[in-house]
Amino acid sequence: MISPWVKRVTILALATMALASLATWLVLPADTRIPMQYDATGAVNRYGSLVEGLILFPAIAAGLFVLFLFLARNEPRRENLQRSRPMLDWSIAGTMALLMVLHLATLGIAAGWAISITDLVSGATGIFFVILGNFLPKTRPNFLVGVRTPWTLSSDHSWLRTHILAGRGFIGLGLLIIGATLFTPAIAIYLIVGGSLMLVAILTMASWLYWRNDPHRHA
Repeated sequence: MISPWVKRVTILALATMALASLATWLVLPADTRIPMQYDATGAVNRYGSLVEGLILFPAIAAGLFVLFLFLARNEPRRENLQRSRPMLDWSIAGTMALLMVLHLATLGIAAGWAISITDLVSGATGIFFVILGNFLPKTRPNFLVGVRTPWTLSSDHSWLRTHILAGRGFIGLGLLIIGATLFTPAIAIYLIVGGSLMLVAILTMASWLYWRNDPHRHA
């Protein structure tokens, strides 16, 4: 179900994180504190142990990939998921890439490199949103990827119209985030959080309206 290139990307991301962790473990003292949480300005508000910093993101990435594999293999609408493979593939590949970037940046900051975690996260998130926005209109009703509300899952009309809107929304929000990262980075993280919440609310309401006006709903 998941394309071979996505599996290769995942293996590469996990191997890169493992090598970075090994190099960090060999270079940094055992009592090094690793930044684990940041506020919206990029300031560290929680440090963890060296072990936590070395294994957290690789473990999350590996766990998520196993979960994706399990869910894809047990998808009730396998034919539709197969037709939605580009969205599935890029969702997994993008998630793995984001986690790898976060892991490398976190270890780099611990090693004393001057890295802006907020710029990295916001820029990568903006690009990810644009990519997903391109594939959202091409998905078909399934339980794994896409805008899955009770109304999109029970109405093909609602699914199609909602995902066309979602595609435009994700591309527009992604471009705004990229622009903010380049020109006004102080608001980029707020734009990710606020824009995502607003988009979720809009798409949820839109899915209900499209379902309500589905010409086949009472057929």
